[in-house]
Amino acid sequence: MTPRDTVMVPRDAFRFCRWSMAALMWAGVLSHSGWPIFLCWLLMALSAVLTVRRSPVILLYTRTVHLLYPSPDEELSVEAMRFGQSVASVMIGVPLLLTVTGGPAIAALGWRILWFVAIFKTIGAAIGCPATKLYTCMSGGGACCSALKERLRGGRSC
Repeated sequence: MTPRDTVMVPRDAFRFCRWSMAALMWAGVLSHSGWPIFLCWLLMALSAVLTVRRSPVILLYTRTVHLLYPSPDEELSVEAMRFGQSVASVMIGVPLLLTVTGGPAIAALGWRILWFVAIFKTIGAAIGCPATKLYTCMSGGGACCSALKERLRGGRSC
């Protein structure tokens, strides 16, 4: 697999995946239940391992709803998605592990971190995953990051 490997995914399937993961995070955080969060972690980890091509949530949507309501395809970078899903798996898994294995203070810290992760997942669902954008920027030689730095300094940008 080359670093520029891409896959076409139905746009609505990708949106469904992002929003369902955010919804699972909020269901777990608001109900103070680890099961929805564990399910979110499991789906993200499986997606990272299997790649976006065989992501369980993407496959579920494309084999059900997409058959009735097709949407245009969206081109996704396989490696950027794998990176983003791996980052999400760690961001969800570590604090979830703290809530289960730690004492009361450590568990409370884990739940606080999971609140922030739920916020990040919602931001990612709304505007796109920041981790995949970072990966795309850095794998392109960091040119977009250099342009951003230049713009922040008040200079010209591309």
